[in-house]
Amino acid sequence: MKHFRDYLTEAKQTGVHLEGDLDAMNCKELESLGNLKTVEGFVYLDGCTALKSLPNGLVVGRDLNLTNCTALTKLPNGLEVGEDLHLLGCTALKSLPKDLIVQGFIYGASDELKEKYKDKYEFGQR
Repeated sequence: MKHFRDYLTEAKQTGVHLEGDLDAMNCKELESLGNLKTVEGFVYLDGCTALKSLPNGLVVGRDLNLTNCTALTKLPNGLEVGEDLHLLGCTALKSLPKDLIVQGFIYGASDELKEKYKDKYEFGQR
């Protein structure tokens, strides 16, 4: 099974589709995912404190875990998450894109996000 680091250079130049999971937990210097298009499995980016952006139109088949991605100020347009979205500790995130699709729950969102989007998304407690 290939890991995300095997695709990183290619992802910066073209679009990449991963058939499995993307596990880049605690990659403290990772700022972006280049032009990654699809991950069929889980995406673990928790602890990527330098992560500033995700690619527009990213499709994640399972959970997207962005816990403690403190530099992330916004989520991309066209983001689709097949299961749950984890945002605990994403302190710079102040809004969600209008076209965000989350099939499961959003966990760890700030009170501000919960109030702002309470009629649009399901927020879970953990």
